[in-house]
Amino acid sequence: MKQVLLIMLLMLSPAIAIKTNADSYNKGDLITINVNNLSPLNHYKLICLSDYDEVFSHEFTAINDSYTYIYNISLIDPSGDWKLIFNNETKIITINQTRDSTHYLISFISPVNKDYERTESFNLRVNITSAGESISNATVQSFTPDGRRVNLTWIRESVYSTPYELGVNESIGIKTIKVMAGKEGYGGEGVINITIIPARIDLSIIQPELGSYDIGSKLIIKLLATYPNSSIPQIGVNASYGSKQINLKLTKGYYTGEYTLTSEDNGLKTLAINASDSFGNTGFISKKITGRGLLIYYLISNIYYIISGLIGAGVVFYYSRRKVVKSLDLNSLKKKEAQLLRKKKGLQADYYIKQSISRSIFDDEVSKVDEQLNIIKLKLRNLKK
Repeated sequence: MKQVLLIMLLMLSPAIAIKTNADSYNKGDLITINVNNLSPLNHYKLICLSDYDEVFSHEFTAINDSYTYIYNISLIDPSGDWKLIFNNETKIITINQTRDSTHYLISFISPVNKDYERTESFNLRVNITSAGESISNATVQSFTPDGRRVNLTWIRESVYSTPYELGVNESIGIKTIKVMAGKEGYGGEGVINITIIPARIDLSIIQPELGSYDIGSKLIIKLLATYPNSSIPQIGVNASYGSKQINLKLTKGYYTGEYTLTSEDNGLKTLAINASDSFGNTGFISKKITGRGLLIYYLISNIYYIISGLIGAGVVFYYSRRKVVKSLDLNSLKKKEAQLLRKKKGLQADYYIKQSISRSIFDDEVSKVDEQLNIIKLKLRNLKK
């Protein structure tokens, strides 16, 4: 019930209003800002923006239900529309140039009109002159990429400079950089537009170092990822080897992972790595790697089946060879048997018909032939089994 009553009271309370003494001003004018319907002792903050750059801010504690703040527009304030923001209420006012506020000519040495990547750094450097004469020791200001005022340092003669580094989440597209100068009642203002594009996430493959690895070995992956300014981003990384996905994790500034090459990885394949951060910045790198040693890996992986196959093949070969040898031996023995039979007939012709040898020689030679014939007959019987 108390909460409902509090909500009703808040709904009935008058809204805080921002009022100014005018809607349009010239440089050098005073802006009187009045806010009403405040709660005494509450703390408040008034902010004024030019585009996204903070022109001024003012904090205070309310003493009563209204508060007045006066701001003097200087020569080093930007012209154009300003947005006054107070307690979620806004009011737009316009700041105009005067003859004295455009007395100086501000020309940009750096940057130039081109594309700049997020996180890229350069020197914001300008040349300030009046009727061709150098303006030295002036107060020169601009805004950092995150909208804070910054002074440009006088370098020499008419040159002023300050470091400028784009943020990793800088808005993509056209960015306007403003430079304002003032000295002894005279001023100048210059603007330049540059185009912001997404940052390139630079990827460097530390490992693998080689271009070929054995099937069955581990492919160790070690990756360094940086923005163009060399800072290390918090990114998401996707790695693949051929059609296989590899998980990488951040360890001591490097993205690491490993993958074991299988028989499917034989030959030339691509290790591809994609990186992206939450702001849309991206990076890509790849490396060709050859998987080698498929035969060795296959033999090791299938040793049981290979040995079994070799034994089977050996048995088949043994029996096949045995048949061949047996056939060769049988033919040889038959040829030898025929030779001995012819020799025996020759001895019989020499003794009985020609009577060219004696009885003792005949008996001795025939006995030797018969002995050899008996041995051959025994071998033939064994081979035919």
